[in-house]
Amino acid sequence: INALTRRRVGQENAPPVSSDAAVLALSPTAPPLVQPGLDRPIDLAALAATEPPAAARFAEGVPIGLYCMSRAWPTARAIEKQVWYFAPDGTVYQSIEYGFGGEDLARHASLKGVAQLQGDTLQIDWSNGKRSRARIERTATGFVWEGATFLPALPLPAGASLEGAYEGGEALSAKANRAPLARRLELRGDGTFRWHGVSLFPRANVPGAIDAGSNGYDTVGRWRANGYCLVLVDAEGRIFRRIGLRWHQPGAPNSTGFVFAGTLYTPKE
Repeated sequence: INALTRRRVGQENAPPVSSDAAVLALSPTAPPLVQPGLDRPIDLAALAATEPPAAARFAEGVPIGLYCMSRAWPTARAIEKQVWYFAPDGTVYQSIEYGFGGEDLARHASLKGVAQLQGDTLQIDWSNGKRSRARIERTATGFVWEGATFLPALPLPAGASLEGAYEGGEALSAKANRAPLARRLELRGDGTFRWHGVSLFPRANVPGAIDAGSNGYDTVGRWRANGYCLVLVDAEGRIFRRIGLRWHQPGAPNSTGFVFAGTLYTPKE
């Protein structure tokens, strides 16, 4: 078997990196991956079996649930897109990333706030000291607030429906160590993946935390999706688990891709 290598983009003579592990990761009959420092195999199904978000609804006029937010900025000729989570306790999370359980919500590093309804006005007091106030208008599919349209997010397609090659062409939020734009993610039917131009690496000063970033190398390994979660485990046993969801665009009857690690992925044509 020819050794698989990770290569820098445009550099055909790049040295091999962890070729034996890469071969194992891409083999459908490979033994289970083992997390560094642990003797037990990594249970992908257990990692992907995370707590789902609260169902989309309204409680005393305040929205609850996971939403795709879209807002047009005509002067900039751009459409802002984010994922917002309105928790049942009234906390609002922008660009939610890790999950919906208490431990995952505690890790949230982006903007969050507290929502309350005053008449027909939704007010959110944010963690940065700012306040947002605007009339909230319910629609047949979601709601409109501050010029933005909010549509309930849907879970990832089940089983084989998610298999395929995707292009990551749009970041939904700016953050350090964010996986970059225009990166292809291949989710294969045998349970293996290849993330082009993206590597997984430990986060500095945070034991056990894994981030994704661009350094010109590909990452290979195993994947598993379940509901609102997508898990990637690379050939070295590094675990990258983030929220995944189908993206809904206002005016589009069907989902137009899926969101993972802060990036909107669309099927590669």
